[in-house]
Amino acid sequence: MSQGSRALSPSGARPHPGLGGTGLGPADSRPGRAPARLRGRRELGEPGFGGGGLAQHAGAGRGGRPLGLRGGRARAGRSRDRSGALRCGSPGGRDRGGSLRLKHEPLELETTYEFRIALGGRRRHANTLVRIEHGGLTGLGEAAPSHYYGESQALVEAAIAEWAPHLGDDPFALEAIERRLEGVLHFHRAARAAIEMALHDWIGKRLGLPVWRLLGLDPATTPLSCVTLGLATPEEMEKKLETLIDFPMLKVKLGGPGDVDNLRRIRRRYSGSIRIDANTSWNASEAVRVLRAIEPLGIELVEQPVPREDLDGLRWVRERSPIPVFADESVHSAGDIANLAGRVDGVNLKIMKSGGIREMLRTLHAARAHGMKVMLGSMVESSLALSAAAQLAPLADYLDLDGHWLLARDPFDGAPREKGRIVLSDRPGLGVVPAERASPAGASRSRRGGRA
Repeated sequence: MSQGSRALSPSGARPHPGLGGTGLGPADSRPGRAPARLRGRRELGEPGFGGGGLAQHAGAGRGGRPLGLRGGRARAGRSRDRSGALRCGSPGGRDRGGSLRLKHEPLELETTYEFRIALGGRRRHANTLVRIEHGGLTGLGEAAPSHYYGESQALVEAAIAEWAPHLGDDPFALEAIERRLEGVLHFHRAARAAIEMALHDWIGKRLGLPVWRLLGLDPATTPLSCVTLGLATPEEMEKKLETLIDFPMLKVKLGGPGDVDNLRRIRRRYSGSIRIDANTSWNASEAVRVLRAIEPLGIELVEQPVPREDLDGLRWVRERSPIPVFADESVHSAGDIANLAGRVDGVNLKIMKSGGIREMLRTLHAARAHGMKVMLGSMVESSLALSAAAQLAPLADYLDLDGHWLLARDPFDGAPREKGRIVLSDRPGLGVVPAERASPAGASRSRRGGRA
């Protein structure tokens, strides 16, 4: 495939409907500085720009608070459903539940097989479960820290404990909360993501609506998701491939010995779409050599062929590659997008890299403005964190939301697994419940996507 006929042309990126912003409330104080013991290794990218609001799409009044939920004297006749959610359109008053209570606990996950990529591998993953309690409702969030970005479960929990007293008393003030989080937890994106997704979950439960509906999105436009095949020996690869053969698309991790031969073996047995991910493991010349060798295999795209700081290397590879090039490790927030313009065909965005739904949405729109395609991906996460990212799935061109498919046991039910189809729940908030409480009736209340 020539450069002129590449499958993903930057000029061909389609526009999407949806919000131009992501805030729920007004900004207030300037961010502070993180305590020295919580400052981690600096990541690429700087904080993004502000935005509009969810509340604008839930009937917002002054101050960014949805109508019926503004401060002042409570109105008579407040109407709630059995879950305690305020019914849309019903009169109401401001919650008087005091300060938000932020709690956390370890969330230990294990994959069915050892999950290996070029940067390392393991089966056990130490995540953190976050709860925000207020007004009789609980919002849930999950942090999946990455050692590659200098994060750990211990650092996440220390950061959350440090920041808990400063959460405030208004869960709708997302803009103000995000500014404070950015100031104190700038280097702790997984912790920020967990807190922010718990706030979105709480807000959706309070309003009785799923977050995707608050964002005005259509689940029917959700693309199919690939499922990932990690690095493995040829024998292990055969065994794993047998369990994935019915999925419509695969992402194959590369960066080990025999990459080209492994891909040829997979293509002989698998007829669906194949994406590949080198996870920074090649230099630029090696990347071009491999990509030209596998061109006949019909590879859809390649992620992060060179080290994350080698932006000129990304451009060099893209100019010579017959396969579209996406950035992953090189992009975290909206501030990174301008530096990638002209260097890649698209970006892979993850809620743990962005630090939350709001920044991921800003980054998505920034990528669109620069003519890039957008993939939404995940770390090894339960259905809780994955469902948070999936709220934006209708806006994406490609999905790699498969972290929960890799687990031996998923502790939550939120985005049912249907051979590559991401199913957005009609349940309020993030649509997530503990797995033991899930029921066929709950699963049926969902919206199926699946555009190719």
